[in-house]
Amino acid sequence: KKHCADVGRDYAEIAPTAGGGILVRDDLNTVDKRMREVAARNKVEAPNRPANLGKPEDIAKNPQLQHREWLMPVEHPDLGATLEYPGPPYRFSETPWTIRRRPPRVGEHTDEVLKEVSSQK
Repeated sequence: KKHCADVGRDYAEIAPTAGGGILVRDDLNTVDKRMREVAARNKVEAPNRPANLGKPEDIAKNPQLQHREWLMPVEHPDLGATLEYPGPPYRFSETPWTIRRRPPRVGEHTDEVLKEVSSQK
């Protein structure tokens, strides 16, 4: 968290990953540059560079993720296609993880949500 404060970022924007790197919602090179500037100013060693997550097509071709069958097919009848979505971060034998349906289209549930919110007043 100290490094987040040093580079002027909220901890929610720079979060540790299981691999020991960090996942950022900012340009990785910018964050890396800021961390190195702060480390040099404080005369300490800079933390490891944030992991480059790669492009979506690189992730889809990743042998480990392919072996784990991580990408999950999801049917989109309105598109007439089946698209692949990121799957489970873990697997349990007795409680399998599934994607039950496609994500909602923009505005698909607006009327239902507004009706529910207005009835709670």
